[in-house]
Formats: sequence, structure tokens, C-alpha cells
Amino acid sequence: MVRCALVGVGVAQIAVAIAQISGVNFGMVAAGKQGAMTGAHLLNESTAWSLALGCGMVVAAIWPGLALGVATVLGVFTAVLAGYVVSDVWAGQVTAARIASHTPAIVGLVLVLLVYWERVRDRRVARAPGVAGEDIVLPAGASRGRRRGHVRPVDHSAA
Repeated sequence: MVRCALVGVGVAQIAVAIAQISGVNFGMVAAGKQGAMTGAHLLNESTAWSLALGCGMVVAAIWPGLALGVATVLGVFTAVLAGYVVSDVWAGQVTAARIASHTPAIVGLVLVLLVYWERVRDRRVARAPGVAGEDIVLPAGASRGRRRGHVRPVDHSAA
């Protein structure tokens, strides 16, 4: 049930993004005033995203099991951001310094993916038969690898 609710909220968030892309007014023009806002709130939103992405990268470095989730969010963010940067460069609305400020996100995406791939590789090596523990002699009836059935002693003892 919670996962279904999360899908619903995710779809709602995507709908907000699509509406903004389409030019729907989400309060960017102050009520009763002429012209657009100063952009301070947009800078605050950008700052919040930058902080969240940076924290995500640090967390993925500490807990590599979370790297794939961070890579997913960071990957979508950088892909969409790249589209906007190209569009804004074409329209002359972005400076070189602002473009350069996106470098940590791109480098972070590459590094988070490397952390994820390293973790996957390490887990495969640890599970590969014949790589680790070749000198271990197994009792009769025992096998290497993951157990599938109920846990029972190999020698059928009651212990």
C-alpha cells in the first residue's frame, strides 16, 4: 500500500514538472504585481537540490548499497539539466561560471556509478565458486553456494 502511494506521489511530482516545463504559472508572478519574481526562490530551490545531491553522494560513498538509488536520481537530474543548459546557452541566458557550477553533479554521477559497479563486482567475486574458500573441505552432502531449503544440519544430528 505504501509503495502504491509512493507511485502516486511520484506521478504527481512528475506532473508538476511537466506543467512547469509547459509554462503553467506556479506562482512565479507575484499576485497583484507586475513582472516575474526576483528569482530568489528559484535560487533557493536550486540550492536545496545542490545540498540534497551532495549529501546523497556522501551517503553513497559511506554506504555503497545506496549508490544505485543516488545514481538514479543524479542521472535523471543531470540529463534534464543538460537539456536546459543547452537550451539556455542557445538563448544566451546562462554564463560560463554557472555552467561550470554543474561540474560536481556530472563528476558525482560518474563516481557514484563507479561505486555501484565496484560494489556489484565485489559481491560477484565473493560469490563466485572456486574463487574464495577453495581450501575448505565440505562435509558429505553439503554444497557451496546459497541454500535453498530449510536449514538442517548436514550430518543430520539433533544439535
